[in-house]
Order: sequence, then structure tokens, then C-alpha cells
Amino acid sequence: MQLARGQGKYTVAFAARGLGASKNQAAAGVLLPLLDPKQPLEVIVSAARAVAQLDVAAAADPLIKLVADSTAHPNVRLEAVTALGALRAPSALTLMQDLMTDSWPAMRIAAMRAAAAIDQETFLIVLASLDEDPHWTVRAALASLLATMPPT
Repeated sequence: MQLARGQGKYTVAFAARGLGASKNQAAAGVLLPLLDPKQPLEVIVSAARAVAQLDVAAAADPLIKLVADSTAHPNVRLEAVTALGALRAPSALTLMQDLMTDSWPAMRIAAMRAAAAIDQETFLIVLASLDEDPHWTVRAALASLLATMPPT
């Protein structure tokens, strides 16, 4: 935890990664401030992954802010979407639905996975209203995602 409060983007990023793997819930207080857009890319990404591993529900709001920030690095936004899906954050569902039509195929895939994790029934309803995705990787990821869902 001391290293995560320290200096240097790599030291802090590796410390955040270790805290996520530690499964120590006390680390949440150290990780939440790292979900700040002023932090280096490496730190934010490691912190997002760590709070998802630790299932820190309080991370939903800072993660939503990162995703909603159109000026944030695309990979930061992508990691935040993935973390929100892992947290199954209901407050992020409408944002995930909006991102299911994002211009970046990787973001569409992550948003679909997150939306399905958050609320499977609503995900299927929204999915039914969408046109076929023009990018084959999104269609392939969607097929894989649907294959993991129980029949309704």
C-alpha cells in the first residue's frame, strides 16, 4: 500500500496490480484515488483492474466519470468499461448501452460484455433493437457472448 501512494507511474501501477491480486479489501482506500484522470495512463489502468478484482462497489462512480470523459485516453475508457462490467454496476448500464454503438469496435465489444454482465435481460432487449454490426470482430465477440448465456 505504501508503494501505491508513492512516486513514479510504474511503481504505483505495479503496486496497484499487486493490491488487486492480494484480495485485501483494505486496499480500496488506496486504489480509489488512483482512478483520477490526472494520473498517468498506466496507473489508472492498473487501478481499474485492481478495483474490479477486489469488487470495490465504490469504484463505480469514478469509473463512470472516466468512461464519460471523451477527452480521456481510449484505453483508459476501455479498461473502465471492462471494470464496470466486472463490478456489475447498475448505475453504468445506460452508459454501456450508449457505447454499444461507439465508433471503435473494441469499445462496442467491451460495452456489450459489460451490459450483459450488468443486466442480461435488458442487454438482450437493447441488442434486439440494434442493426447487424458492420465489423466482423464485434459480430464474432457477440456470438461468443451469446453462447455463454443460458437459454431464456
